[in-house]
This record gives sequence, structure tokens and C-alpha cells, in this order.
Amino acid sequence: MKITFLPAILTLCLISASQVFAATDTEIAQTIRSRLDAYRQGDAARWGSFVDDDCLCAGETKADILKAIANRPSTVRSWFGDPGDIQVRFHEGVAAVRYRITEFTEVNGHVQTLEQRRMETYLRRADRWILIAAAENLIPSDPQPIALPRQTLATYVGKYQYAPGSIDDVTLEGDRLFVESTGEAKVEILAENPTTFFARGREWRLVFRPDQRGAAKQVVFRQQGQEFVGERVP
Repeated sequence: MKITFLPAILTLCLISASQVFAATDTEIAQTIRSRLDAYRQGDAARWGSFVDDDCLCAGETKADILKAIANRPSTVRSWFGDPGDIQVRFHEGVAAVRYRITEFTEVNGHVQTLEQRRMETYLRRADRWILIAAAENLIPSDPQPIALPRQTLATYVGKYQYAPGSIDDVTLEGDRLFVESTGEAKVEILAENPTTFFARGREWRLVFRPDQRGAAKQVVFRQQGQEFVGERVP
């Protein structure tokens, strides 16, 4: 009889575990939103209640940020959009979180926006999650892409080798150009100018070097002032 009821018991346990993890994901997202809402309202005390006193907060101390919130001029507004693409990993009362967010700053009616990717670490204390470490990376604004004829895009199709085992495979699907680097997912690349391409939300550039006949013989990968040259291979 006990064996008969075992599958049902296991099913109930799995459902309960799923509900717990779903609720915890929701708690993390709500914690982030509540902290950012306190920042928008200029409520330094409430913001601080979500942050550990020794937080490694992206190069600033908690005290520095509290002071900046409390002393924000009335002519300056600062706030964040809703966090998106929230990904959470849990381990024994610790949560590692990654998400994307837009920061807005308004000064004298002029609004500036910054796109960011954030990595944050939370520690469970009593009935809440407390921020203990944070890092952020700015996502550069994408340029306005230009349209190129399909025959031009076709001249860039091929494999480009940077080193043995490190290859960019450039393909054309309809009128869209894609690149798939060794060990990475395929992404669409858009033309910034006739020879320079970018992927949305990425700071790197691919620059094709055509030969006298117009076919690309090399591609240059540029990022943060560094260049790597890939040679076309069969």
C-alpha cells in the first residue's frame, strides 16, 4: 500500500518545491524593485534597509550612496525603469542575480538614459534578502543601422579564423547577416557603415576588409581598443 502512494507523495513534494522556488524568485524581483523605488523617492533610510553596511556596491560604499540620495538637489530627478531579464541562482541562503535595467537622470528638463547590466549578490537574513555585493556594466547605445544590398552582404559570408580553433562563421539568411563564433550562440549583425557591423547591446565591432574584387579576405574584431584579425579560410 505504501508503494502505491509513493508517486503521489513525490508529485506533491515536487509541486511544493517548485512553488517555493517560484516564490523566492518573486521575492528577489520585489526586493530589487522596492530598493529602486526608494532610490527614486529619495528615501535614503528605506533604500539602506535593503543594503548591508559593508556592501561592495560597484565601487561605492553604502555611506556614499546614502549621502548622495539624501543630498540630491531638488532640480535633479533620478530613477530606474523596471528591471528586465532577471535571472536568479540560489545556494544555501545566497542569491546571485543578473538583470538589465535603464537608469534615467533628469536635469533642468533634459533626460539622460543609461542602459546597464547588473550583477548582484543577496544574503537571506530573517525574513528578507539583503544586498551584499553589486557590479554594473554600461551597455553602449546602438548606432542606427543602415540597409545594404543583399549582394553586398553576400560578399562577407564565410569562415574567418583568428587562431586554430577560433573561427567566426558568417552566414546570410534572407537579407540578414549572422555571425557564430566558436563556442558561442549565433547573433545577427547589423551594418553601421558598408564594412562595419555590430550586434544589438554589444560594444564590439566586426570590420570586413574586402580585396580588390570586393570579396572580404579578412575580418577585424574590435573591442575596448583591441583588435584581432581573422583570415578567411575555406
